[in-house]
Amino acid sequence: ILIFPGTYTQATQIQITQPLTLQGFSAADTHIQFDPSLVTSLYIASDDVSIENLYLSGPTTADDNNWLFQIALKAFPTDLYNNINISGCIIEGGKRNGFIYASNLSIVGCTFIHSGTESSLNIVVSQEYALIAGNTFQGGSTSKACVIYETGGNEITTGPIIIRDNTMTSFSQFVLFDTSLWGEVAQVLVKNNQIDHQARSGSSVIFLPIADFTQIPSIMIENNTIVNTNINRL
Repeated sequence: ILIFPGTYTQATQIQITQPLTLQGFSAADTHIQFDPSLVTSLYIASDDVSIENLYLSGPTTADDNNWLFQIALKAFPTDLYNNINISGCIIEGGKRNGFIYASNLSIVGCTFIHSGTESSLNIVVSQEYALIAGNTFQGGSTSKACVIYETGGNEITTGPIIIRDNTMTSFSQFVLFDTSLWGEVAQVLVKNNQIDHQARSGSSVIFLPIADFTQIPSIMIENNTIVNTNINRL
């Protein structure tokens, strides 16, 4: 589905339940504004979905289930929708910008504008492959992490996790990995990211709990630029 340039007011949640590409001409001139009453604005529940070149904006509320987009769980505990791509978008709004269960996940070249009290991208579980690359994360005075891996208690994360070439401003953390339910994760790569905490001083790359790193054969944290006013934090 190709969406022509313009500003569109969307009164109801957009639900994608079959393979689909939803594409704007460019995020700069194709804007979908979601109604302030919505808790979740964009709901993805299908394999093979691409969201490209759109400006998606929605409400930020105190509701703990408020996120701009959700990639749903296919079936409990770890049957995941596969091949989800979000690229070239501007995504603004939500206590969390995104809440994610996915296999073969790619989020590339997007701008995330976050003013909520949680994290920008909350990944509950990923499998096969996860790529978060070339994005810009703009935080606010209460923003926690750009990317947080935070299990719900049953999901098993596997496959390489690549977080590279991103730019962050004004988050207390860059990425937090909760490894308590990780399976064989072939690689964790955090590389070439520009990290500026500004007034949101906290640790940049966090592994929780005290991890048993035997399930992660390769951990590489390299060539990142970190600006942090708290000298006791990295």
